[in-house]
Amino acid sequence: MAVHNLCLRKNQHFIPKGTISTLGLGLNFCIKSAYPTNNYKKSLSRFKREIRIKYLFRHKPDSGNYVPGLYIPNSEWNPKEASQQVEGCLKKFESKLHQQQKQFQRCYTPPNITPLQASALQHLRNNSKFIIVPSDKNLGFTILK
Repeated sequence: MAVHNLCLRKNQHFIPKGTISTLGLGLNFCIKSAYPTNNYKKSLSRFKREIRIKYLFRHKPDSGNYVPGLYIPNSEWNPKEASQQVEGCLKKFESKLHQQQKQFQRCYTPPNITPLQASALQHLRNNSKFIIVPSDKNLGFTILK
């Protein structure tokens, strides 16, 4: 467990129970949710927008002088719909994705943290008096007050 607690005052811990064991899992630990979100609509709309932009500028020659830092994308601008063939493929893709999503809507996956660890993380998320930062040279987390 690589956690450095700098919140000690007269040998008393002021952090919630389960914090050390949770943060001791490491910087690369990913918490699984009990039920998958299956919310693909935002990603799908972004995907459709990208396809339509690529279709709109398909005949524009690439000069090789494109500098991404000079261009700020306008997220409010929506391109016109692509050809009927491309839009038909997008609709087929969306319907197939929706069918696949229905299969996994209620799949339960057991969580990979204990209820004590989950409540400690929730407490730390809602509490602004603790600061948790990664230590230097990947030595774990540091808890500051």
